[in-house]
Amino acid sequence: MRAAAAACARLDPDLVLVYMGNNEFLGPFAGTGVPPPAWLAAWLIQLRETRLSQWLTRAAPGEAFGMNLNDPSRVMGRRPGDPFVDRVCTNFESNLEAICRVARRGGADVLLSTVAVNLRDWPPEQSMHCTSLSDEALAEWEEHSQRGKAAQARGAYEEAVSAYRAALDIDDLYAETHFFLAECLSELGAYTEAKAHYEQAAILDGYKYARCKPFLNDVIRHAAGRLRERDVHLVDAAAELDAASEGGVCGVGFIPDSCHPNFEGHYRLARGFAERIREILRAQRTFAETPSLTLEEQGLLLGRHTTGYVEVLDNLLATDFIQSAVLRRRIEEARDRLLTEEPPPDRADRASALEAAIERLGPCEILVLDLIPLLGFKKEEKALPYAEEVAGRYPYWPATHVALGEALLDAERADEAYRIARAALSLFPNHPGVWAVLADAGCACGRAGEVAPALRAHLATHSGDTELWNRLSQCLEAEGRLAEALDASRQGAARVEERAEGHEDPIGLARLLVRQGDMLVALGEIETARDTYRDAIDVYPEDYSPYEKLSNTYADVDDLDGFRKEWEQAVAEHPERAQAHYCLGQAYHRSGMLERAIASYNHALELDPFEETTNGPLFQALMQRGGQLAEDGNVHEARARFRDAIELRPHDSVPYESISETYIEADDLDGLRTEWMRAVATHPDRHQVHYSLAQAYERSGMLDDAIASYRRALEIEPSAEGIEKPLFQALVQRGTQRLEEGETYEARGLFRAAIELQPDEYAPYEGLSDSYVQTNDVEGLRTEWMRAAATRPDKPQRPFSLGLAYERLAAFDRAIVSYRQALELDPHSQKIKDCLFGALAQRAEELLEQGNTDVAREHLRKAIELRPSDYAPYETLSDSYLEADDLGGLCTEWTCAAATYPDRA
Repeated sequence: MRAAAAACARLDPDLVLVYMGNNEFLGPFAGTGVPPPAWLAAWLIQLRETRLSQWLTRAAPGEAFGMNLNDPSRVMGRRPGDPFVDRVCTNFESNLEAICRVARRGGADVLLSTVAVNLRDWPPEQSMHCTSLSDEALAEWEEHSQRGKAAQARGAYEEAVSAYRAALDIDDLYAETHFFLAECLSELGAYTEAKAHYEQAAILDGYKYARCKPFLNDVIRHAAGRLRERDVHLVDAAAELDAASEGGVCGVGFIPDSCHPNFEGHYRLARGFAERIREILRAQRTFAETPSLTLEEQGLLLGRHTTGYVEVLDNLLATDFIQSAVLRRRIEEARDRLLTEEPPPDRADRASALEAAIERLGPCEILVLDLIPLLGFKKEEKALPYAEEVAGRYPYWPATHVALGEALLDAERADEAYRIARAALSLFPNHPGVWAVLADAGCACGRAGEVAPALRAHLATHSGDTELWNRLSQCLEAEGRLAEALDASRQGAARVEERAEGHEDPIGLARLLVRQGDMLVALGEIETARDTYRDAIDVYPEDYSPYEKLSNTYADVDDLDGFRKEWEQAVAEHPERAQAHYCLGQAYHRSGMLERAIASYNHALELDPFEETTNGPLFQALMQRGGQLAEDGNVHEARARFRDAIELRPHDSVPYESISETYIEADDLDGLRTEWMRAVATHPDRHQVHYSLAQAYERSGMLDDAIASYRRALEIEPSAEGIEKPLFQALVQRGTQRLEEGETYEARGLFRAAIELQPDEYAPYEGLSDSYVQTNDVEGLRTEWMRAAATRPDKPQRPFSLGLAYERLAAFDRAIVSYRQALELDPHSQKIKDCLFGALAQRAEELLEQGNTDVAREHLRKAIELRPSDYAPYETLSDSYLEADDLGGLCTEWTCAAATYPDRA
């Protein structure tokens, strides 16, 4: 959605309406334990768009880069307080604020809306008991719950309320109980209390489905209130639909499933948005009152598709999902109302209604533009056919020709777009949208030279359109006529500045000035370009673009003194401009004056705390300065800089590692532990501080504490990289220590935990086997690995470990069988081959001592096959013939071997 907002901002909107909150707990990171923070999620999503990622996804279908799209089973069993839920809420608020920033940066007002959902007639999908509930308490809860359901079924609502309340006294986390209590309270007319329990039921419901949770609507309201002074407004759609619903709680009358409105629901949402937009425009005095379409007209124009909603309700009634008689009655009533409505009109009826509405409302291009998307325009591959159909049906509306031209340009059919725009100009010679399409198409198909004189002639009499001056400048630039392009841009800026008071266009003028500056740079007129960028900043100081371009004029020629003086003067004249402080920070940063750079970046953030542009350079400056101070021996100041960097980017591991290095280099392990223990107490929710504390404990030899901290870090961020390996190593190391200390039982627990963490590593299997060998517990050993093999028969480590233990117990025949099983699962493992070789050789020695030379020789031949370059089994095999004085057999053995393997020395 952040990318979508950025795309919208490039279209220069007047207002951006944000309606989001459904599906927040599903999506690409549903299966990752705790989703990544918003900045990392955005980066991963961008990464998934690369060709390499797409190729990998095709090569190995399934999850890519930790993302698993919309798998509801991954998010079941969650409830408020779960780290997954907390992170989703944090990311949602961060994304919401980022969208507001992007829209406001483009000059648009923002209208945030809460999300309406079906609270009253959609029971919980997944109710969960309190985890600490005892068996006795659960039985008592069940008794109250069943008594409540029985009373509710009889219509004895007061008795049911009493029973449900008694159940909630025992377990207030069970969503279904809140829902049934709300139904009974609603039937008794206690609507306010009923609504509170409906909301609680939705909050405690599992996260399998899409509907927005009430606490996310609270996040939206809070964000709108906090950003009110920044032209961010609120329309409380959820509250409006609640107010229009029976009992003050939205149900199937407006939303027949969990979160998708029917026609009346959509209409009420749209009217609510329209009224709020009217208020915003009235306050800005840019609004002219116009008549609106009625609900009936909307139904006729757009088609009231009731069939799908009837099917939704029929499906609900056919399942056991609806358990209460009260809810079943309400859904049946809603279904009956839908069945009595007239069938939806066909396309011809809607076309006639559209023409009638246009005739009644007057020449309103906005109406046509609004209806084009609703008739299907811009639906991916259908965009162009719909645009052609609408333009053919309504040739007297210039907006339809503009839409068709833009669709052709999007389809890279610039020649046709040029022809359409040329034809439209004969009908609408003064329409700016048609001229804009003509200019864009002309530049795209190499006809900019034809468009430029015609557009210049048009601007001679219609000079007030900022974008058309920009289009003229682009056409001239496409022809390589930079001086004329610059002159056109200047003429446009002059026309904009001449406008009457109340009709200023600061954003458009700033864009013209920035364009002028770019062309002046291309012409080598750097000083004039700088003056032009300064003018653009003065016209519209909120835009970062002219600041950055002005900075580049110094940075590109390595004029750092001029760079600093430029922004020092700008800050002195306009200390309220965050952008000026940011640019001054960059000037100091490039000059190596890191302390001053940090101060300027911080000042910029104080003035505009929502601007993310400053965070990256400030973080880099803090890290660089910290490194300098550490090299100079000023470790206390260095640590302070690294801590500031952590506060700026708490999920970046680098500053944590840098702080630890300052203690390690000073051999101050006590200080290292104290640092991270203090950090854990202050920020117990940050997995990095627990990881850093674990490393401090591990360096200090306190492995039990290290293991506990590593595990806590993984609990907070299960998808975090770099934690499992050190935890695994600590578990194996501590298990080995415990085994040496004779604490066999504790050692086994540690080795098993290491195996669960990294089941493909051999070390913990060997340690676990040694724990049984050390106590000569053959039966326990066999039971351990047989159980393990039954659980994961595909893992070669399990039969290998059993073979290792048998070998150490001198049970070589059993060891050989186990090693062979392991080798079948992993035929390329040299480790298994070496152990099998050893077991075969040792068993052969035993058999020779017992006089069983034939079997011994067979074992030796197999050992040779495993390790043909090892001389030992050859010599032992020869000795078996020499000791029997069987020189003929000896010669035959090696003659056959030499014939079979002539390349073996």
